[in-house]
Amino acid sequence: MSYKKISTCLLIISLLSACQIIRENREKKNLEDTVYTRVFEEDYNDSVTDAGLISQNPTSQAIESTTARQLLNRNEVWYHPNPWWRIETDTFEVAKPNVQHINFSPDYGFSSYIDPNTNQVESEGWNVWKGMNKFTKLNNPTTHNWQGFVNTYKDIFQQHPEYLAEIDGRRLGYGKTTKLCVSNVNMQKLYIQYTKDRILKNPGLDIFSVEPSDGAGFCTCEKCTKIGNVSNQVFYLANIVAKGIKKEYPNKYVGLLAYYTHAEVPTFDLEKNVFVALAPSGFQTIYNRPLGLFDAWHKKHKELGLYSYLNIPQWASEQPRLGSKGFLKEIKLPLKIDSKFVIYESGTNINTVLFASLISKLLKNPTLSWNEIYTKFLNDCFPNTKVSMDRLFKRWFNGSWANGGNEINYSIYDIDEAFSNAKDYNEQQRIRDLKAYVNYLVVYEDFSKDKNNTNLIKTYFDFLYNTSNRNIVNVRALTQYFEKYFKDDVALKSRYQYNNSKDKNWIKYTNDKEIDKTFEKNKTKYPPIKVDFLIKEDIENLFVKNQQSIKSLQYFELPIKNDACFFLFNKSNSITIKPIYTLKDSKTIISIEGENNDFFVQKFLENNEEWKINLPVNTLYKITQNRIATATLSISGDFTPLVLTSTKDMIKNYDAYKFNQKRQLEKIAFTDRILDAYPAYIVMPKN
Repeated sequence: MSYKKISTCLLIISLLSACQIIRENREKKNLEDTVYTRVFEEDYNDSVTDAGLISQNPTSQAIESTTARQLLNRNEVWYHPNPWWRIETDTFEVAKPNVQHINFSPDYGFSSYIDPNTNQVESEGWNVWKGMNKFTKLNNPTTHNWQGFVNTYKDIFQQHPEYLAEIDGRRLGYGKTTKLCVSNVNMQKLYIQYTKDRILKNPGLDIFSVEPSDGAGFCTCEKCTKIGNVSNQVFYLANIVAKGIKKEYPNKYVGLLAYYTHAEVPTFDLEKNVFVALAPSGFQTIYNRPLGLFDAWHKKHKELGLYSYLNIPQWASEQPRLGSKGFLKEIKLPLKIDSKFVIYESGTNINTVLFASLISKLLKNPTLSWNEIYTKFLNDCFPNTKVSMDRLFKRWFNGSWANGGNEINYSIYDIDEAFSNAKDYNEQQRIRDLKAYVNYLVVYEDFSKDKNNTNLIKTYFDFLYNTSNRNIVNVRALTQYFEKYFKDDVALKSRYQYNNSKDKNWIKYTNDKEIDKTFEKNKTKYPPIKVDFLIKEDIENLFVKNQQSIKSLQYFELPIKNDACFFLFNKSNSITIKPIYTLKDSKTIISIEGENNDFFVQKFLENNEEWKINLPVNTLYKITQNRIATATLSISGDFTPLVLTSTKDMIKNYDAYKFNQKRQLEKIAFTDRILDAYPAYIVMPKN
């Protein structure tokens, strides 16, 4: 299927969102050695039961109980589990289910839900909310599995180190690696039997993971090396297992990710009973994000789904740093390639939960637009404070927090203004939840500056637990992730190691007055600042509307790093791109996508190889370079570039412009870093 047909309702990934993703990926890689406990489904059951809303069905569908059907027929929307976010209102029509599996549940589990009115732990709090939003959490058929396989057969792997990866001529052996020697025939037979045993124990499940353990360290023995790169090795084993179960279990699949070092399409065809969940926006720089990965894979294989990242609590420390534009684009893609499977890792900070509740409506009725859903959310939740809350959520939903700067000041201004205009108790309480969240952001800001300071550690974690009755962040996840900061202190470890909050007798749950009082203190610490700059979406729209007054270039050179991008407005029938780089025996991949995702092409290019592309005129395009650390792109045609950073050559050869507050084009000086107000330079010829 051609991506030219992708609906124009999809939005372009913003430059800031792209930068945010890169930054988050770097942070995660830097924190790989952090001590924390991942919670897998077999260890933590947060499924919805008949006593709640939705019962578990061993197949890949969810069955609605009588209670669920009664509740779901009401004209109610639950934007968040806290009671004041449960609103009687007209609901959007739910189309025939378009997505079989939407896994919202964080990979690290939910914190216990505490009723903010009674301060009591409620076992079904999050589950009822998930049920009302039609989320299901069944099995994750692509979770990392090689380590489970190895540990299941511990005795065998101890006796047969040749079943495990060889690195630099040495078998690491059990306990040193969970990577497999995929070419070993006896190991392959064992994995087939292991998968058959799992099918017998779980007859209702359709897909069984063969996804590698996370991280690097794949086998480099002679036979594995002949199979090819990491992708070839991983999917080679998947094919072996798929063939091994096909005759006995013709309706069962093996599942794995196209992710990290095995995101690349293998050089051979896959068995039809191999299910691949594409992870386009995290840990892969082989193709552009996200269209490049989908474009490459859907030409090769049909059984595909999506594995995405909305907002991982630890990576972003539960800050409002999700990138809605990129995510909105991604969740539409499975529907375009006839796949109905969506899994995404997520945080549970209040900003992410609100966004997820809106996403659920889009997944269940793809004919809706994001603007319809978002506007209804503002009307439902903030009837008297829409202007203030619109300013806030347009930033919080679009990754602006990643830029730092005065984001806390901006948020305090918007929330303070909204609270003063709120007319009823429920609207005030919704805004008060946001106050509590901003209070958390302030405490985290202090903690982040010196995470080894015992007093700051205690202040941070005391705040987490004391405000857990407002359900604004994932206390469970943050406690696990930041355990390294108190793991060597017996007193702190005893106090903060996560368990149900009711078991911690030192907790003093916050109340409304205390939230307001802390917020007032934070107004002094971070004086409110009203946002007076244009958001990036406004800039893009202004650029397109004012294109007649914007001069074009016929030639442009731009150094661009791996996984980075820039924009250009095309005015001719075609452009020619040529990459210039010093890395030998390598190819870069250049991707070009249209503003409304109605156009997408990508191509592998050698050094100095020219690529002429016919493009529709008068349209904004995003151009991405992948695989090469830094390549200079020379572009010929008739176009105007928008770039994120400047170079000495730009300063010398071109002029830079922005749109000012009056929506007028204004010449500015190049600087090393773009301000929040102007996230892209418009590059034009010198006067």
